[in-house]
Amino acid sequence: MGNSEKNKRFNQRMYYVDGSSARQLDTVSQPSPTRENEIIKRQKLRKRVKRQKRFLGYKITLMMCMFATLVGGVVLVGAETQVRNKSREIQKLENELNEIVNLNNVLIAESEKAIDLDEIYTIATNELGMVEPSEDQVRYYERDEKSYVEQYAQIPNESSKSEGITSLADFILGYGD
Repeated sequence: MGNSEKNKRFNQRMYYVDGSSARQLDTVSQPSPTRENEIIKRQKLRKRVKRQKRFLGYKITLMMCMFATLVGGVVLVGAETQVRNKSREIQKLENELNEIVNLNNVLIAESEKAIDLDEIYTIATNELGMVEPSEDQVRYYERDEKSYVEQYAQIPNESSKSEGITSLADFILGYGD
């Protein structure tokens, strides 16, 4: 049914009076101002509801973006706080390390002053009978700065040599040739 037929029926019901013997037929059906206002209000209400439904998605998206921004900000502030705390801790540990290194350097310097290498040489050569190795008794080898040498077995005794170990270098390096 169209709107004009609905209006016509509504108007016919409006002018019908129960118990009356005469009916008014085909009266000029002009909508009353209150009826016209109701129709306009309904149309405006429908438009507003449609608009609200249409913008509801935008509102939800905006709220989600705001929430994500808020959560991201909280996470960022937490991470920044952790970084600051770690930085302070690192600085504290670096200061402790510098103090320990300085103390170690002082102790090394004091221990080096206490050791007299000339006295050690004199005792080794005069009292213990050690001699410096000759050039043919010294063997050189290449080594990297990061590597080291490990001894896995005992240094073999050289019973074939009658003179035995003649130098400290032969004893330490295991050379007897």
